Amino acid sequence: IGILVFQIIFVQPLTSRITPRKILPWSVLLIAVSLIAMGMIPVNIWFHVLLTIYAFGMAFFLTNMYAYVSISTSKDQQAQVMSVVLALQGLANIVMAATGGYLFTYFPPTPYILGGVIIFISFILCVLFIRNKTTVNKISGTS
Repeated sequence: IGILVFQIIFVQPLTSRITPRKILPWSVLLIAVSLIAMGMIPVNIWFHVLLTIYAFGMAFFLTNMYAYVSISTSKDQQAQVMSVVLALQGLANIVMAATGGYLFTYFPPTPYILGGVIIFISFILCVLFIRNKTTVNKISGTS
């Protein structure tokens, strides 16, 4: 329920004023930093605070990722592109859950830190990708 309230009070008003292109990299960074920090602290109240920050980052990320994909693709390709995005998201959920569970068995902080580092690399790629308008146009088939 907290995420729903956060979505209505913060995410929707903010995304109506700021483009998804500008919000997306910062939400990815928020996710990465919160995951890395979760791997570096003991499980206590701060872990739950960081988990909440992670959830807020995901709320901004998912909303704006879907909006960005929708804006960046032509109307006749939106369904096809979105189905690929959702399939990749489902695959990532399965692979990362299995990998994280395995790593957690041997060294509990590893999934958080490794996941955060991978997402931080995604942040860098996201910034480079979004800043390069021609890359977006080549993918969407527009000029």
